[in-house]
Amino acid sequence: MYLVAYDYPVIESIQRYSYLVFKNDKEDPFNHKSINENINLNLEIALDCSGSMAKSIGNQTMMDISKDSIQKVISQMPENSKVGLRVFGHKGNNKNSGKAESCQSCELIQPIGLLNEEEIIEALKSIGSTGWI
Repeated sequence: MYLVAYDYPVIESIQRYSYLVFKNDKEDPFNHKSINENINLNLEIALDCSGSMAKSIGNQTMMDISKDSIQKVISQMPENSKVGLRVFGHKGNNKNSGKAESCQSCELIQPIGLLNEEEIIEALKSIGSTGWI
């Protein structure tokens, strides 16, 4: 939207999100200032739990790849980050009888709060790709 929708008013500066994306070089690409390690960061992770996440890429399911990616991201976040975990498509099943329930399901399973990697990793263990494809 920042690149093509020049006539849309900016609701919030994209600079706020540069910490995670550009942490490795420690420079904010928008203002070329050094990135503040103690930045106030609030993040809600949204995880697709629909049946399509059971598909494989190489020797891993898309769900396993997503869970690994979430663990890597949260392991690199500042300790004072506030993080939550939301899942959608996690109820019902991938049959016609479960389609409506699956498509309407959305739940905050880990409320946004001070980062607790162990709680998020534990919450991820019970998540599967069960919903409508």
